[in-house]
Amino acid sequence: MAKVEISETGLGKQAVQFEGYSYRTERRQKESISWKCRKYGCPGTPHSHGPDPEKVAVEKVVVDMKKRCEHQLPYAAFQASSQVVIDPQIAAAIPSFESLRSTLYRHKGNKNEPPTPASLQNLCIPDKYGKLCTGESFVQVQSSEYVVLATEHGLRLLFNATEVHVDGNFKVAPTSQASGTPFYRIILIFRSIP
Repeated sequence: MAKVEISETGLGKQAVQFEGYSYRTERRQKESISWKCRKYGCPGTPHSHGPDPEKVAVEKVVVDMKKRCEHQLPYAAFQASSQVVIDPQIAAAIPSFESLRSTLYRHKGNKNEPPTPASLQNLCIPDKYGKLCTGESFVQVQSSEYVVLATEHGLRLLFNATEVHVDGNFKVAPTSQASGTPFYRIILIFRSIP
């Protein structure tokens, strides 16, 4: 016997999954609910398309990501939801973080978190993000032109190093959600471990 499953759509509406097809509420009455196929133009009896259980499963994963964004940062929510998927076909069909970025940031639930700054002048790193769990400060310098993130111990090791490596990364530098203004570059400095 086929299993009927009630889930949520990407827009937060109720949907029913049955035999690989997805249905939305068409009409609610006192004692019954009429359902209609979610595919536009499909009469539903019979369907004008084949079942697509993969699409239904991917939608569930994306809805889960949106819900996780209420308590986690969007990329962490994306990673956590993606890693739960066992089926390789469904895992391959999950959209990339880049394509879901704006959707997930829109669902960022903790409104007490600071917004993504538009420029370095607007950047203010709260203490809870500027300290390690040991209480040691992680933000060494914060000016209108640059931010240096390091521990005192890490800086001492770097200054005493005989060999250092520098890597500039432009692709992963964050952009402002509001204006799209980039923070230009992230530069990482490493020391050789003897």
